[in-house]
Amino acid sequence: MRAFFSAEEFVEALYEGILGREADAEGLSHHAAELRRRGPLHSIRALLGSEEFRHALGLDRQQQLTILGNCNAPVLAECLRAGSNAWVRWVADVNHRGKPAFLAALAAIDALQAGSVISVPFGEDHPDLSTARIKALYGDRFFLMTNIHFTGLHPDLTYFGGFGGRVHSPIGEYNSRIVLSCYLRGMSRQDCLRQFNGRTYEKLGYFSAWEDSAEELRRRDRPMDITFADAFLEMTRHEQTLYSINHPTSIALVTQAESIARKFGLAARFSVDSFYNPLVEEARWPIYPEIREAHRLPYETEFRFRGKPTAGPSMDLADFIAASYNCYDAYGHEALRQKARRNDDFIDRDF
Repeated sequence: MRAFFSAEEFVEALYEGILGREADAEGLSHHAAELRRRGPLHSIRALLGSEEFRHALGLDRQQQLTILGNCNAPVLAECLRAGSNAWVRWVADVNHRGKPAFLAALAAIDALQAGSVISVPFGEDHPDLSTARIKALYGDRFFLMTNIHFTGLHPDLTYFGGFGGRVHSPIGEYNSRIVLSCYLRGMSRQDCLRQFNGRTYEKLGYFSAWEDSAEELRRRDRPMDITFADAFLEMTRHEQTLYSINHPTSIALVTQAESIARKFGLAARFSVDSFYNPLVEEARWPIYPEIREAHRLPYETEFRFRGKPTAGPSMDLADFIAASYNCYDAYGHEALRQKARRNDDFIDRDF
């Protein structure tokens, strides 16, 4: 098997893959020389920026969008592709940094061939995706959109530890505040189980989390170019919009896509049945019955905790507590206590 391709073969592959024809002699010679002199990334950017390639890709005929975000971004892109006349050509999911699709999206952005860019806010801790950098490149073709994060349905769910060093429960990075608190106080599994009731939720502020989180979402949403917080919150009163605090269901993504369609004047009709939402296979957190009743929600979930399909069967509350204690034992009680002092004040709240 050959270990490499010549510059000419590389350029031929680009022409055939994108234009569906062989490269002409002049183009082949020019791009092959540039490839040798400046490397493949420059050649790809130059080809993407040419008028011929723009026409072949349809950039002169269609509304092209690029979406930058987290794990929700690829699913939102599929929803837009299925229900509108937008061409979502590029998607950069921050969780897929370094993978081909991510690198291709960045190359298109840097070549100024990304169409209109829709992004959740990114700071300088993500220099390649930073809002300041990409807005400077795209100006009025850059649009900010709020990242979905709402704790009103799942106020007991928490991350524990910093990004890249989070403590795992049996279903992944999602932990129960109550279970963590009980474990770190040395309470038994049975005593922990007894804490799951309305009195505890009231003391921990779980019933007021809805309004607190809704106001925070509206605050983050107000300065955005594409706003959808009010529509999302109204939908959440009637339909389940989240599997967890930041993984939207298909109906939530439809609500977000409708906001984008209005902003861009797209011809659109979205349906939850027209695209696949892989977040359904990620970890899922139940809506506690007392939370549902307090907010008079017309929908409910099973009171079971579920990780990815490879993580094993879903667990009822007692099994989840026992499995969480086993996970925390592996970290060590004192190590978790030290992390708790740096992480949050919920450990010290009185039940």
